[in-house]
Amino acid sequence: MTDQKTMAYINLYAVLGTLENLCEIVPEASAMLTNTKPISIGFEVKDGRFGRILPETLPEDAVDLQGATVIPGLVEVHSHGAADRDFSDGDYEGLVKMAAFYASCGVTSFAPASMTLPYEVLAKAFATGKKLKEE
Repeated sequence: MTDQKTMAYINLYAVLGTLENLCEIVPEASAMLTNTKPISIGFEVKDGRFGRILPETLPEDAVDLQGATVIPGLVEVHSHGAADRDFSDGDYEGLVKMAAFYASCGVTSFAPASMTLPYEVLAKAFATGKKLKEE
């Protein structure tokens, strides 16, 4: 079983993107990570989320990703729009299209941003965003 410190290093690696960055921030990690090639591990997916790191012997129903790189879902922290849609329009179908576009790019969460607009326009946009979030 993987210990908590190793899990922390794996999580940092996922965030920082390279082993070099990880080893610069956490020098002890270089003792465990002896090369700069991505590591190959098995992990569990439970309810659409990363679960636990699996032991070296994988279950028979494991899926081989054939060397693909797996990262946590990305978060778009400030977006006025995407896919030819604008959040401030308050158009529900447009917001659904934005969400689908982001999902196709690996973005699992996004924070719609408004502009300086009349109150009624903003109220509609935020109500539309709330409706999508609650679904």
